[in-house]
Amino acid sequence: MTAPAVARRTPRWRQRMFDTITLLGEVLWTGVLVSLASLPLVTMPAALAAGIRHMERHIDAREDGVRLFIGEVRRALVPGGVIVGLGLVALTGILALQSMVANVAGVPGAQGLGLAVLVLLWFLGTLVVEVCASWAPGVRWRVAMVDGAARLIGSPKEGALIALAVALTGIAVWQLPPLVIPALGCLAFAAAVVGVRRRRPEEEAPAEHR
Repeated sequence: MTAPAVARRTPRWRQRMFDTITLLGEVLWTGVLVSLASLPLVTMPAALAAGIRHMERHIDAREDGVRLFIGEVRRALVPGGVIVGLGLVALTGILALQSMVANVAGVPGAQGLGLAVLVLLWFLGTLVVEVCASWAPGVRWRVAMVDGAARLIGSPKEGALIALAVALTGIAVWQLPPLVIPALGCLAFAAAVVGVRRRRPEEEAPAEHR
């Protein structure tokens, strides 16, 4: 009499390791996609918005192919996405140029001005990420801007997490520019996780009242 066959189960630690490696690979791949789509600079908000949605689909175990990413980048660019990108590039350039000129010219208080510009850029980056996370196909960028600002003000805890992710991204790129690729992937992942955390209580609330 033969012993009954016992189904082999994958050890929990091995499954967790596999999931971690898969997630890490997806984050890096998202960074590559966002970086390539952001090369014209003015397309950066659209690329980041598509990257965040790409990571959200991956977290929710939905289809997250490259075609979907490219399609959402195109939809994010028109209408409004290019204008948002132009405004972001112009504002960032003006702030950086002002600080640079003040340092070169030896203007009194140039260091304080540089610190203020750095803080403004940090806040601007945090707001941009919130706005990109608020965008979705069919949502105008004007509406996404209002929603992103409202989220940043109304959810200080989540806003602090986004601000931390922006700061870490900036530090990584400042120390080693090629790190921009994995840094953008991590930034999109952080925004997606915060978005999922915000969305789940809203989805669970109606179920509790049934």
